Amino acid sequence: MTEDIKFFQTDNLEAALELLVESSGVIKPVAGGTDLMVKIREDRELLQQFAGILDITNISELQGIAQEQDFVRIGALVTHREIIESELLQEKYPALVDAARAIGSTPIRNRATIGGNVCNAAACADTLGPLVAFEAEVVLASQAGERVVPVADLVEEPYQTIIRQDELLRHFRLPLPAEGTFSSFQKIGRRQAAAITRISLVLAARVSQGKVEHIKIVPGSAIPVPEPLTALEKRIKGQKIGEIDSRELSALAGEEMVKITGERWSTPYKKPALTTLVRRALVELKEVAENE
Repeated sequence: MTEDIKFFQTDNLEAALELLVESSGVIKPVAGGTDLMVKIREDRELLQQFAGILDITNISELQGIAQEQDFVRIGALVTHREIIESELLQEKYPALVDAARAIGSTPIRNRATIGGNVCNAAACADTLGPLVAFEAEVVLASQAGERVVPVADLVEEPYQTIIRQDELLRHFRLPLPAEGTFSSFQKIGRRQAAAITRISLVLAARVSQGKVEHIKIVPGSAIPVPEPLTALEKRIKGQKIGEIDSRELSALAGEEMVKITGERWSTPYKKPALTTLVRRALVELKEVAENE
């Protein structure tokens, strides 16, 4: 490990943003650090990419969960444990809560943050799918002010976002879901304990008068960046809930995935796996809608 790496800490947002500008991008903001520490252990040369680490865990402006007007705000420093325990999120965004519950082990969930999970931008990031499905936005702060970006537009490619070096992710804004919105998080991991996601799926839908009025289907790990399966969504939207053929429609998910990624070495596994997850989510949706 390099000996001249510096450690900074502040509980003031403005001071943190000033330091990022002064450092010209060579200081790395860190909260839970669970992703960064793993990367450094695997590749010590990563330390050469920055000259210092900035601990932002005590910045109050980046914390908290609250309902504000027509959206819910989730601070970048909110941990996965806080998401799991939030009654507001359990009521409004159950798929996000289930995704947070699926992350790592208890110690990791106690420390890791939603902002870190998103900024790391791994294809297997469990919270990204729900945020895209719920049409969330991020508020990015810099000394020049704030800008708002849809989460769906945040990730350019795996491990690469559009967040500038002088910016910090301040919080997420999730529109309040309409009454009767259903959501489901599905996941296949390598093992039950501390499983890293091999493939996941988020479905968020609203059924009105027996028809699917709104639907978002977002896979994780199956494609490079989280984006809705729009062709499949179009096939489902407007259908009567009782006429949905979960097997036929789920098969279309695998086909759409291949159109996005092309044939890869992982396709023989991921295509049927994604098909299975979509079928499970559609079965859950039909059961809930038909029992209401």
